[in-house]
Amino acid sequence: MKKRTYIRVIIFVLCFAVIFASLIIGIGLVEKIINKSDGFNTDDDYAYFGDEISFEGKKYIPKKYIETYLVLGIDNKEHSGSAQSDFIALLVIDKATEAVDILQINRDTMTEIRKLSNDGKVTDSFVGQLALAYAYGAGGKNACRNSVAAVENLLYGINVDHYISLTMSAVSEINDSVGGVTVSLLDDFTHVNESWAKGTTVTLKGDEALTYIRERGALEDSSNISRMERQRQYMSALFDKYGKADTDASVDLVSVISEHLISDCTVDQLSKLVERLESYSNNGIYSIEGTVENNVHQNVEFYPDEIAMKRKVIELFYSPVESDSNA
Repeated sequence: MKKRTYIRVIIFVLCFAVIFASLIIGIGLVEKIINKSDGFNTDDDYAYFGDEISFEGKKYIPKKYIETYLVLGIDNKEHSGSAQSDFIALLVIDKATEAVDILQINRDTMTEIRKLSNDGKVTDSFVGQLALAYAYGAGGKNACRNSVAAVENLLYGINVDHYISLTMSAVSEINDSVGGVTVSLLDDFTHVNESWAKGTTVTLKGDEALTYIRERGALEDSSNISRMERQRQYMSALFDKYGKADTDASVDLVSVISEHLISDCTVDQLSKLVERLESYSNNGIYSIEGTVENNVHQNVEFYPDEIAMKRKVIELFYSPVESDSNA
């Protein structure tokens, strides 16, 4: 593989995973007994995922040329069984329209989580934060597959084709490879630096980038929703800065990234993915609205708005059935 192609793969990986690995300190494990979900069968006007569905009086069929990648940012220096996926995003690539959508999923989303044994077999299930699917997945590729299963179930049975998982260890190196990333602070960070008041424009250096995208407990708004907004802001700023940077500046990052990457994709597959991302139109980054609650253990629980989530799934994965005007 040519050096430039390999570097482009690295650019994709760092832009969509490592930078957005936002860490949680002291998150408890939330478990509840659940009944098996019936997918889209949550009301009379919504049919189960299949060849054809109906929603709000209209019929839809699955799009034929969709490819999906689940991107996980892991809150540890290694892909261990104790780690959690604190950044979760689904890349939805429509090869028919040559467009890319990114669905950022709140790590606190309550959904069904499978428990896996050390050999990867399902032993039980519970309802908990989506981030826990990785922790209960027995580490490594099994943990990634368990996260894939949780996201597929959450999104009513859609298919996730591939996964890309990276730890947070390379954040400072990636940030500094472009000379730092400049943002206007969306929250008050004077507890980190007395000059970092809300609205101040700063260029993040080293671990400052990780602090900005991971912090929440010490902030006035400690919700993951606020943190996700900072992650999206940082992503846009990084894209802008990286587009102006010398590509050769990322050569030294190759070894750093490769040590912390787990994926079911080959390098050739990632390279082709990057080519699509560079040539396809970008429809933007989305997140599902919902409500935040604290349980009796003061652990944060996010409940997505069901209708909003169904509409987004239909928008991304379905096409309307055209009515016969001659009927």
